[in-house]
Amino acid sequence: YYNRTGEWSSDTVKEHNAQARFEYRPLERAHTLTLSAQLPPLLASLSGELIFYLWILKNRINSAYKEVSQDNWDLQPLVVEETLEIGEEVSISEELRFDLENSLLTKSISAVNLWNFNASFTAERLLPVEWSMVSGWQEQGGTEEFMPGNIQLGYTSDAEPLFLWKNRIWLESNMNTSWNMDLRRFTENSLDFTFKVDLFIYKFLEFSFSSVHTNNLTHRYFPAFTRELDIPWTNPITDLLHSFNFWNIDDRYSSAFKLKNIALKAIHHLHDWDLSFIYEGKPILFTDLSGDLKYRWDSTFSIFLQWIAIPEMKSTVRGDGSGFYVRG
Repeated sequence: YYNRTGEWSSDTVKEHNAQARFEYRPLERAHTLTLSAQLPPLLASLSGELIFYLWILKNRINSAYKEVSQDNWDLQPLVVEETLEIGEEVSISEELRFDLENSLLTKSISAVNLWNFNASFTAERLLPVEWSMVSGWQEQGGTEEFMPGNIQLGYTSDAEPLFLWKNRIWLESNMNTSWNMDLRRFTENSLDFTFKVDLFIYKFLEFSFSSVHTNNLTHRYFPAFTRELDIPWTNPITDLLHSFNFWNIDDRYSSAFKLKNIALKAIHHLHDWDLSFIYEGKPILFTDLSGDLKYRWDSTFSIFLQWIAIPEMKSTVRGDGSGFYVRG
């Protein structure tokens, strides 16, 4: 046998921290001051955070001083965050980050939450960029400027079920929408829309349907952006209507609103048996025999028949683009 003892080094000591917390609670909310330190043999760091309230305004200030290498310390940005809270569903916040060594404001994050709606806007110090038809976005110069960085909007509906026929029928729908755009490279954007509906009929049917739609060309709806890219402006209402023009395939191809995937599931209760149907479909990008990239609809479905009393007794039918499969 042999004796083995731990070494006092960063290879064996993975965590060594100390923390002190001071709390003052005059009413329901606690005002706190937290001081933390990472101790040897790890690289040292000192950090502090102050949280205090002024009526409905929450204030948070924090920063840190870290040892990035032996005897080489780095002062982390000073973060100041103000949050105005009006009830549980309304809040407005602003976060500022300061570079104390260079006396610069490096980042600003503004956010709003209004019931089901949320929005945020970010501005920060970045290198300017310029669009080129040949090489895309290219950074210009070596000096960072404080400029708009990102915008995000979102909406989530309340999933409140609707009960009918003495609560024997239960219906619920849910919708989520989010839009995000890089304001410096504004061609990098996405609009996502998710819709889901659930239906339950007592001892008869369970049904669920969901679909996800996406749009990565929302910059075409802003005249200032299209002029910079030298492309025609697109009316967003017309573009949306084209995506639903099932009688003209060219309109659907030209529309930026694309179906990402759909899913359907239904269970029909037949007293002692359950008949289930599942379908999933989505467009996939593939290379044809001529080497061109094209989309095709890829779908799968399954049908299950199961005896409730003995779940092991079941029959399954599956199908996709390559054929059908039956299993008993």
